[in-house]
Amino acid sequence: MEKSLPETSLRQTDRDVDIVNAASTLSAMIAEAMHEAELLGLSAVTSDVERAHAAAARLRKSLGETLDLQPGGSQGLSGATVPDQSAARSLHDLKSPLSAIIGYAGLVAEELEHHPGAAALIGSMHLTVKAATDLVVTLDNVWLEIPADTVAAGSSPLPGGDGTGNAPLDARHSPALAGDAAADLASETARILVIDDDFDSRAVVRRRLVHQGHHVEEAKSGDEGLAALASSPFDLVLLDLVMPGMDGFEVLQRLKADSQLRDIPVIMLSGHSEIDSAIRCIAAGAEDYLSKPFNPVLLRARVNASLDRKWRRDREREHFVQLGEEKARVDGLLRAILPETVVGRLKAGETVIADRYDSATVLFADLVGFTAFAAQTSAAQVVHVLDGLFSAFDALCKQLGVEKIKTIGDAYMAAAGLPRPRPDHAGAVVQLGLGMIEAVERINQAKALNFQLRVGIHTGPVVAGVIGRDKFIYDVWGDTVNVAHRLEDAGVPGRVQVSAVTRGALAGRFRFEPRRVLDLAGVGATDAYLLAQPLV
Repeated sequence: MEKSLPETSLRQTDRDVDIVNAASTLSAMIAEAMHEAELLGLSAVTSDVERAHAAAARLRKSLGETLDLQPGGSQGLSGATVPDQSAARSLHDLKSPLSAIIGYAGLVAEELEHHPGAAALIGSMHLTVKAATDLVVTLDNVWLEIPADTVAAGSSPLPGGDGTGNAPLDARHSPALAGDAAADLASETARILVIDDDFDSRAVVRRRLVHQGHHVEEAKSGDEGLAALASSPFDLVLLDLVMPGMDGFEVLQRLKADSQLRDIPVIMLSGHSEIDSAIRCIAAGAEDYLSKPFNPVLLRARVNASLDRKWRRDREREHFVQLGEEKARVDGLLRAILPETVVGRLKAGETVIADRYDSATVLFADLVGFTAFAAQTSAAQVVHVLDGLFSAFDALCKQLGVEKIKTIGDAYMAAAGLPRPRPDHAGAVVQLGLGMIEAVERINQAKALNFQLRVGIHTGPVVAGVIGRDKFIYDVWGDTVNVAHRLEDAGVPGRVQVSAVTRGALAGRFRFEPRRVLDLAGVGATDAYLLAQPLV
């Protein structure tokens, strides 16, 4: 007596037959549509229908190869006996041509939407899309081992209702997609790279993205895609997950490990419908995940949303860089008018900066003859000359570690021993005075000028701090400042004049010429000395 097959095996075999028959019917439908397009003379869409027909032929071939993988051929597609390492590729090889059929049929229907006399062909394309989509649902159910009698006709166990994890193809039946999600979220033209080993998948995606106004380039392998990314900038990558050689997941990992490429958003495209595949890709850094065949409206929305997020991030980075540059500019301006240690204290939150120094040395210098020069010279030339002189003085201050305090007209004030105390402050300021006189002589020779510099220096206690709210200034106060100023007033052009206190601080380092006791305004009788020369 012949042993009968179990009921489960019979159901599986029946489903395999149904799948093969559905593929054959789909191929016949497309062949009839191709004949109809030729009769109507619609050459603009005939090539797309032909590509859909070629994809149907590949589908039937892949079905045959997949069935041959089963041991003895007895369990078929529904037997779940395809080896684990081949299962993903088998499903990919079946869904890729179905994705091409849906893609090309959708493009044809859209192309003919307003063409008179093409209503029948448009209807055929919609039927083709529905038949191919139903077959995708069936294949997903088979791979997930869902019994046929538990799946209602036209339903899907996966999100989206079409077995693809996507929304329905026809946006007119999907108000959410036809509204905000289908709107243009990114108005700029993007450079997009499509990496997919399947020609038809690349072609359909490219057509739709170019129609949106984007610049699209293609790569047919992971290596080719990485090479393209290394040589040109892109705003978005659409990456197929299942590819021969380097698969999409490895490409994604390499992208995210590259500091130059990691910020490019990646949308994964795959025949996989499993949630695990999507989670794995998102966890590895993918921006989004779309199952093939994808809804064109959803593709548009996902691409635009990814680009919108990418450009928002780019703008945020640009603003961050600009803020950094502005902060650096403000810091530079602060350091140009305030000592660096004072800038640090202000940034740390101090609101009142005032310090007393027991010993510091203050310098005043004044250009002799500058007032007459300014009266006879254009304003631009006056400013140009004064800028050259004071810039030379500023450079000397920086070189010697002396703090420039301020300029008042053609007068220059500097000090040492503050805000950072230093034991050699008197020597540093005297070196500054000598250097300033030499700088004036050099500029005189270079520009045929005839200025002379009077310099007065005094050493003693001072108070220093920051004043002002909107315009800060670091200033110094006290009798030491007044004496230094009066010594400059009573000085000799082209010479450095110092007080007895400063002379004492410089004992053994310079020769001095004593002057008669000076009666300085507001100070009284004061011993003063002209610096003769350093002792070598």
